[in-house]
Amino acid sequence: MDLVRKTIKRLHSKQQSSDEKIAGLKLELRNKYQMSRNWIENTLKWLQKKAIEKAKTKKKSLRLKFDKLLEEKQLLKELLFEESKEKRMNHPDSQNPARKIVYNNSKKKLTTHQEKLLELGLNFAVTPKKFPLLEYIAAAEDLCMSLEGYGDEESVVKAQKIRNIMISHIKKGIGMKVKENLSADEKKILKDIISDPSIIICPADKGRAIVIEDRDTYYRRCNNSSMKGTIRLIIVKRKRF
Repeated sequence: MDLVRKTIKRLHSKQQSSDEKIAGLKLELRNKYQMSRNWIENTLKWLQKKAIEKAKTKKKSLRLKFDKLLEEKQLLKELLFEESKEKRMNHPDSQNPARKIVYNNSKKKLTTHQEKLLELGLNFAVTPKKFPLLEYIAAAEDLCMSLEGYGDEESVVKAQKIRNIMISHIKKGIGMKVKENLSADEKKILKDIISDPSIIICPADKGRAIVIEDRDTYYRRCNNSSMKGTIRLIIVKRKRF
C-alpha cells in the first residue's frame, strides 16, 4: 500500500507540474508573441493528439515485448517441467517415494518385475475384493468392549461414539467398489515369491531395506547368534485406550 501511495503522489505532482508549465507557455505565447487564443488551443490539441499517438505506439511496443517475455517464460516452464518429469521417471523411486531397497543375498535369481513388487515393502497390503465388513465390525467392537471394560462413564461414551462412526462408515462403504492396487498377474508373482520355501524375506537391521536370504543360511545365522547370546528378547506392551 505504501508503494501505491507513493506512486499516486508522484504522478499527482507530475500532473501539477505539467499543468503549471502549460499555463506558463500559454501566457508566454499570448503576451510575448501575441498569439491568438484559438491558435494556442488548436496547437495544444494537436500536441495532445501527437502525444496520445506516441503513447499508443509505445504501449503497443511494450505489449509485444511483454507477450514475448510471457511466451519465453511459459516455454522455460515447460522445459523445466519436462526435465523434472524425466528425472522423476528415471529415478528408481519415481513411482513411489516410499519404496524400499531390495538386497537379494540368496541364490534365487529375481526378475526385475519381482524386485519391483518387493520394493513395495513388507507392510504393503493387497486390496480386498470387497469391503471387509466383518473384519471392520470385529475390530471396532473389540476396541469398544475394551473401553467399556474400564467401567467409567467417559469410556462408555467414547465406545458409543466409535460405534456411531463405524455405522456411518459401513453405510458409505457397503456398496463401495474396491479398486485393486495390483493386477492378477502381479498378485500371482507376489504370492509365488512369498510362498517360496527356499528363501526368507525380512527387513534389514538398519534403514528401509528388505533382505532376501536363503532359508538354511538364515537359520544357521540365528542358531549361531543364539549360541553366542547375541539375541535379545524384546517385549512390547500393548497400549490400552
